[in-house]
Amino acid sequence: DLLSAQPSVSALPSITAPADQLSVQVLNGTDTAGLARKVSDVLYNEGWVIAAVSNWAGEPVKKNTVYYPEGYADQADKLAALVDGETAPADATLPQNVLTLIVMTKVASN
Repeated sequence: DLLSAQPSVSALPSITAPADQLSVQVLNGTDTAGLARKVSDVLYNEGWVIAAVSNWAGEPVKKNTVYYPEGYADQADKLAALVDGETAPADATLPQNVLTLIVMTKVASN
């Protein structure tokens, strides 16, 4: 039976985020290959849901920065505290359904 050969979804690790918690898109703002992936792994282990991992192609930022859609400043503050960063409202060029973290430095894992 072909269906029984498919991996079970229940075999995946499950971390349940609160229903109103936004997921996080982690973007590497440096030339350090793999930095966004390393930071996303730390965030995942802290209970954050990762929406995407990629590279930042916009204007440079000076430190780890969490951009948030309207109404989600509290979540951005929690994430910024975890990554030793700052927060700013997301402008129209950024998604309005996730927190966007631009990573400039490593993040300590607990």
